[in-house]
Amino acid sequence: MFADVKKENQDFKLLKLKIEETNLPEDVYDIVIDAGHGGKDEGERAGTVTEAYVTLEYAKLLKERLEEIGYKVKLTRDDNNTGFYTETNMYDEDGRITESCNSKAKLMISFHINNGASGLRGFELYAPTKANLKFAKDV
Repeated sequence: MFADVKKENQDFKLLKLKIEETNLPEDVYDIVIDAGHGGKDEGERAGTVTEAYVTLEYAKLLKERLEEIGYKVKLTRDDNNTGFYTETNMYDEDGRITESCNSKAKLMISFHINNGASGLRGFELYAPTKANLKFAKDV
């Protein structure tokens, strides 16, 4: 599940995903990426940099890299629709969470940034309680 990589005399442990190739219908994706916040909901802020901006940049970069290796990827928000979002419409008919569910993706990644104010820092993973948690535990 993890790959050991050595770069510039430093050891890194990277998450390695194996998703089998399939012929997916137009509305089904391998991976959906949710860039947290957006629009009027900026999330956390450090000076002029917002969580919404950083998570969208990460999401776009990851989408590009995953598509380069053949995955079908959907973003819940992008440069075209990000201004639409508020703190309360993520569950609306065309909200971020609804977009994620409608994508029928095999995997979902949601980017958020913890600022440490509530004691949360670094990597955080959420998984459905009734799901097979092997992948989440491996991560």
